[in-house]
Amino acid sequence: MAETSKTIWSKNFIIIFISNATLWMAFEMLTPTLPLYLEKCGASPSQIGLILGILTLSAMIIRPFASGMLRLLDKQYILFVSILVCVLATGSYPLTASLLLLFCFRIMHGLGFGIATVYYATLTADNLPDSRLGEGMGYFGIGESVFLSVGPILGVAMLAKYDFSGMFLGSALISLLAALLLLKLTPRSLPSG
Repeated sequence: MAETSKTIWSKNFIIIFISNATLWMAFEMLTPTLPLYLEKCGASPSQIGLILGILTLSAMIIRPFASGMLRLLDKQYILFVSILVCVLATGSYPLTASLLLLFCFRIMHGLGFGIATVYYATLTADNLPDSRLGEGMGYFGIGESVFLSVGPILGVAMLAKYDFSGMFLGSALISLLAALLLLKLTPRSLPSG
């Protein structure tokens, strides 16, 4: 009975919730803008589709292997590093006009993003009372969805105001904020298994 009165809105849950939503927003900033950048770099429609799609493929391929990392590292560390991979990939997009290098950065971004999404969910579950797990994961998903819709609007607005380099830098900095928020988690959110 006491378990049902426990709040889902603990400090750790709020931090993970905001960090996850922030990473999704930064990721979705690229959805309407990256194709325009690739076109500017001279990519054909099929190359644009391939470069955009490889992120999803690499994110899906890494997910089954992500849990094996727990044998070596804790969840927060894995999540933190995976977000930093996203930051590095996003910040690297404007540094090259080589389509092959952009393709490689998208793979790297997909690997980081795929691992991050797995560990956000597991850390969230770790920080919810068992009796309110479904409710808490529902709120977690709603926050993600809201920021999913804000990301493209922000990306287009930043592109209009700053150009591609400014938009990519903005997305990378927002992703970095998502990583830095994790440093505020209390130790009880860090079980290794």
